[in-house]
Amino acid sequence: MKDFVAGSQFHTSPSAARTPNAAFRKKAISDLCRQTEQVFLATGDHLSATSEALGKTRSVLAVFEEMNANGRLAELRQHGHWHDSEMRALSDEVLKALDILSALMDRARGVDGEVRELRDILKMMNIVVLNARITVAAIQVTPKDEGGSLTGFTEDATRLVAELGKILSGLD
Repeated sequence: MKDFVAGSQFHTSPSAARTPNAAFRKKAISDLCRQTEQVFLATGDHLSATSEALGKTRSVLAVFEEMNANGRLAELRQHGHWHDSEMRALSDEVLKALDILSALMDRARGVDGEVRELRDILKMMNIVVLNARITVAAIQVTPKDEGGSLTGFTEDATRLVAELGKILSGLD
């Protein structure tokens, strides 16, 4: 209201109605009334919308009250607690499984190193068996060695080399 009458001067004399300020004052009052009416209309619209929203809120609250009266809210709350506890238990189990998996991965890395070492050992043993075959094959048993210790050694060495070869071929 201050904005509409800021420039006017009010005179208390009867001649004030005849001055140019009187016309300005009438226009300012008319504008103020129109703007006040617009503010009241907008306020009424806001109050109507607020009332409608409160009505919807009341109907939603009524649904919750009905669910509470039927015990459904308690069931939902219990079900929520059950889900929460199940998720926590599942999370604990997942963390345990991750710990186990981590330990298994560490063990697998160790086993992988051991397997590599065994593979190298097997290669060396294959070389030894191959050398033994060559050595045993090169030993010649003559008729005068028949029944001697050299013949028994050669037969035993041949069987041993064959058995070692069989074992090593199964390990590869």
